[in-house]
Amino acid sequence: MMSSFFFSFLFFTVLVLPLQYGDASEGNDQYLECSRRFVCGDNINVTYPFWGEDRPWHCGLEGFQLLCEGESTSMVFEEQRYRVFNINQTDRTMNLSRDDLVKDPCLYDHYPNTTIDNHTLLHYSETVQNISIFYGCSDPDSDPSTKMIGEFSCPYPGDPAAVAIFKENPLSERPHPELNSCRTHIKVPVLRSSEMLRFFLSGFVMEYSVDEACSGCELSNGICGRTNGSSYGFSCYCNDKPYPISCPHRDGNSNNTVRTVIVVVAPIAAACLLASILYVYFRRVRKPFECVE
Repeated sequence: MMSSFFFSFLFFTVLVLPLQYGDASEGNDQYLECSRRFVCGDNINVTYPFWGEDRPWHCGLEGFQLLCEGESTSMVFEEQRYRVFNINQTDRTMNLSRDDLVKDPCLYDHYPNTTIDNHTLLHYSETVQNISIFYGCSDPDSDPSTKMIGEFSCPYPGDPAAVAIFKENPLSERPHPELNSCRTHIKVPVLRSSEMLRFFLSGFVMEYSVDEACSGCELSNGICGRTNGSSYGFSCYCNDKPYPISCPHRDGNSNNTVRTVIVVVAPIAAACLLASILYVYFRRVRKPFECVE
């Protein structure tokens, strides 16, 4: 009888209790993963809606994946890679520039027009203007009426003295004789305050949107994330499991404390109890033999 009771108790304590509360710790994985920040270089240190590197996809939204190479951060929109110079999570803005233009502004044959118009949660800041860059141009006359922003030397096949010309968009309907010699052009967004070649380095500013539920989630000590199987669905990761909006109110951390005590202490207590029972058992087994002697 005692043996049967002992093994039943041991099974329940060592196996059942840890399994019962183990599900909560497994559900806690997303909370722990998304509590990590994306850090790259000195300027990028962000959380939701961004993800990448140590932050799995469910820690952010589709289209907000960040890549870290050395100390340089980049992201991809519509198959075009952009260099990320800064992210302000208070104002919800990003300072971006086309990665290819930063590396070499004269690779004209690889440049499509720049547009991020199809992204659901992104739009251009009011500080941004579009410009056209014309490649393979002859050096134009410095006529102020042409409204040329600037030019820079950019050799073209067969014309090593060719230049590239910055023009404001939209182009007026009047003739642009200074552009007649140009072979090709692209359109890119830049900051209005940029100067000449700094267009490429200063980039442009994008504003992004975040589900307002994220603020409530963070106030409830939750971590904002993405619903499984969704591109933009919101989920609030809490200590025990995900919730739709925010973590439920609890009196301090009593539930987590009880759970931790049970998971950690139960096996130790069971081992101590087992040792005590075995000690008593063998003491009783030895007594008859001692009496016979």
